[in-house]
Parts: sequence; C-alpha cells; structure tokens
Amino acid sequence: MNKQDRIDILFTDENFQKDILNCDDSEKSRKALSEKYHISFEEFLEAKNLFLGLAFRKKEEIPEIFIRCSLQNMKRKSLSESVFIHKNRENRRLRIFSAIVAVLLIPFMIISAYFYFVERGSNEVNERKMDVLYTANNGVKTQVVLPDGSKVWLNSGTTLRCPGKFGARSRNVELNGEAYFEVVKNTKVPMFVKAGDIKVKVYGTIFDLNAYDDEDLIETSLVQGKVSIFPAHSKKEYLLNPGQNVSYSGKDHQIRLTEIGDMKKYISWKDGILLFNNDKFSDIIKKLNRWYDVNILLTNESIGHYVIHATFNNENIENVLTVLSKSMPIDIEYPQRKKMKDGSYSERKIIIKYKLK
Repeated sequence: MNKQDRIDILFTDENFQKDILNCDDSEKSRKALSEKYHISFEEFLEAKNLFLGLAFRKKEEIPEIFIRCSLQNMKRKSLSESVFIHKNRENRRLRIFSAIVAVLLIPFMIISAYFYFVERGSNEVNERKMDVLYTANNGVKTQVVLPDGSKVWLNSGTTLRCPGKFGARSRNVELNGEAYFEVVKNTKVPMFVKAGDIKVKVYGTIFDLNAYDDEDLIETSLVQGKVSIFPAHSKKEYLLNPGQNVSYSGKDHQIRLTEIGDMKKYISWKDGILLFNNDKFSDIIKKLNRWYDVNILLTNESIGHYVIHATFNNENIENVLTVLSKSMPIDIEYPQRKKMKDGSYSERKIIIKYKLK
C-alpha cells in the first residue's frame, strides 16, 4: 500500500480523528501521535486543522457537496471495504472531507431521528391535549359546530369531546349524555361516536343518541341517512334505517331494534319540548333533574312506578309537577335553599310524598 492510500484510509479512521481532536499542542503529544500513526509533523497539522474546521461547524453549514459525497461513500463502503483512489490533490481532499463528514453526520442523524420521534409523540400528546370539551350543564341546552361543519345539539347534563381539528382519515368524538347530530356527509371518512359501550358509525346523517352514564340503556334513533351500531360485547354490526331506534342494555348486553311511530318523543327536547309517552315517573324524574337543574327526592320508591303521558313546552318545574300531581296521588314540597358562606345557594331540592287521604 502506497503512502497516498495509507493516508486516505487513516483519515476515515474514527480513532485517528478522536486522537487528533483530543491532542493538546505539546510537542510530546504531537510526536507520540506521529509515531503511532506513522505520519509527518506537517500531515499531523493538516489533519488537526481539517478536523477542527469541521467539528465546530453546524450541520446546516456543511456544503451540500460534502454531504452528497459522504452518502455516496457510505453506500459504497457498505458494499466493499475498498476506498476511492483519486490521482489529484483536489479529489483527494474532497474524498477526505466526505469520509469525515460521514462520521460527523452519524450523531446528527441519530439526534435528528430522536427529536423527530419525540416531536411526533409530543404532537400526538398535544393533539390530545387540544381536544375540545363541549358541555351543556344541567338546566342548559346548547348547539355546537364541529370542525367539519357538523351541527350538534347537546341536552342538559351532556359533554361531547372532539378534536380541535379532524384528521384526514378520522372523525372521532366521544359523548356522555344526549345529543342530536346533523353530520356532514363524507362517505370516505365516516364519523365514529363513542358512547359508553357502543360506537356509532355515521356517514352523513341526522340522528339522536341518548347515552347518559348513570342510565342503563343507550338509545340511538335515526331520523335520516345511515348509521351502524357496534356494541363492545359483540362482533356484530347493527345497521339502522330511518325511523328506527336501537337500544343497548349495559346490564345484559342485549340489543333491541324497534320501529318508531313518532320521532318527536326522541328529538323534541332540542326544541324545548318535554314529551313523555307512557314513561315511568322514576325515569321522568331523571330528565327533570337535568332539565331544570334540581334534585327531586321520592320518599317512597313505589311512586316511581306510575306511568305518565304528557307534553310540556317551555314550562317551569313548578307547573310541570303541578300537572303531574293531577295524575298521581302526591304532595310536593319546595324546601328553602340555604345561602352558603361564599354567597352561593345550596342545590334546589324538591320532595315528593304520597298524598295523605
């Protein structure tokens, strides 16, 4: 091997590069390195100046030609242990630069990859943190518009979690409570609404989903379009047609599909109408508690078994209970609310008792 080739290989040696960079300026150290690698004093100085010139340059400052040559050098080196031999000094210098840059770029590549995945993970976390939580507290109903333009009405005591921006391949939201959806049609990217133990797949549809976490049944009522129901404890997909209602029981995981004679029972709430059609009084109380933000207490559970048929349009709670009392033997008490230390008042309680004869 001639001197030219020996120097070429030496300049690509990582140990040689480290020794040159870590060597102090004492004559003893320089002499020791010259003897170790069999190079002259002039070659030692040239190597040190060369390595120092690159070691303190940022990746962006390294000429593109050096990066290109280094990648080519790395590729060929993986196929063979040979090195490029050039006859003129200019090409020799370029090859040396390429070899050095290839070594120096490895840490940059590792660091870049690290920050890429860290940033990617951070972005995913940030996207989750950027979820929007729409809320309709008890006594309140509200309408929201989702990032894709879909409109949603939230009934009292409802929360809807939604990304600040839908992805190109997903439209996923999560519901706790009751909501009336008018979903923008997109056959390529259906919307998925998670509600308790079910998921509703929506393409472009108008439907109502009732899924309060303190109630056993989850009900989906389809007004227009197409939806599919996926229960968590079943591999089956249940397709709904307009005018149908499907209920899912969290206790026994049973699915019940029924034809709806009058859709108003399921969707009139968004227009401020309370409609009860042969509903148990115990179920009605849950709706009244959320609708008016009150706490109705029954002194006797048997009162809850009465079945009620009634419609109320923007009535206050006193009028509603007065009308209902005409269908049941009950007395109603309205305890005075207590003023708290912070100036607020205690929750509003209403006590319902059997009427004494």
